[in-house]
Amino acid sequence: MRNQGQGHIRQRGKQTWELKFDLGRDPTTGKRLSRHVAFRGTKREAQAELNRLLNRRNEGTYVDPTKMTVAEYLEHWLTVDIERRVARKTAVRHRGIVQHNIIPRIGALPLRKLTAVHIEALEAALQREGRQRHRDSRGAALTAQTVLHVHRTLSQALEHAVKTEVLFRNPALQVRPPRPPGREIKILTKPEIARRPPARSAPQLRVTGHRSWCQPADDRQAFRAPPGNDDTKIRTPGARRCGYGERRAWWRNAGGN
Repeated sequence: MRNQGQGHIRQRGKQTWELKFDLGRDPTTGKRLSRHVAFRGTKREAQAELNRLLNRRNEGTYVDPTKMTVAEYLEHWLTVDIERRVARKTAVRHRGIVQHNIIPRIGALPLRKLTAVHIEALEAALQREGRQRHRDSRGAALTAQTVLHVHRTLSQALEHAVKTEVLFRNPALQVRPPRPPGREIKILTKPEIARRPPARSAPQLRVTGHRSWCQPADDRQAFRAPPGNDDTKIRTPGARRCGYGERRAWWRNAGGN
């Protein structure tokens, strides 16, 4: 699809497009410089991305994806993929992880020179020293669960770079992320089980006119009605006023709606 001679879109597969546009001529050789960018999405979204790239080229702010730093590509990934594809809260969480944990440490690296060694060092530093707030200031060490979130976010961004042919492989796949400690389940012994107090019996509901009282199930004493007053009953010792949820549960068990 032509775009006034400035670029065009070619479909490569289902929801996959190739965006081609010119960057002018090489000042040394005089040859025309063209760029090919892979894009995944609808045709309308592909056209919008081509228009965005052309505007950046015209403004002089276009950066070749193959020459991007890690920070530049992560910002590109957040803008063109995450923020238009996932829920707002999820996009905000990804952006926070990128800005606070990834960019301060490895953002200046060229994307194509990022290796598994860099990612291992990043995650080890986050677990040991925490995120870098300023050049010489660091926060508290991050938990294994938080570092795992950082690893997943970075790996997802690098996988997107592979799909769009900016990278040939995802170096994060070669890194084993930290494993958060699991919850330890304690098995009680027979003496410990014997020392445990018995479970409380489920209360019985007694409806007394316009009031209702919860009576312990092991208290079988009937409510006594005072002479000459059939609408008001006296609750037995240990009874208490029932909560709304207990009354609703009793009513459902009794066949009510």
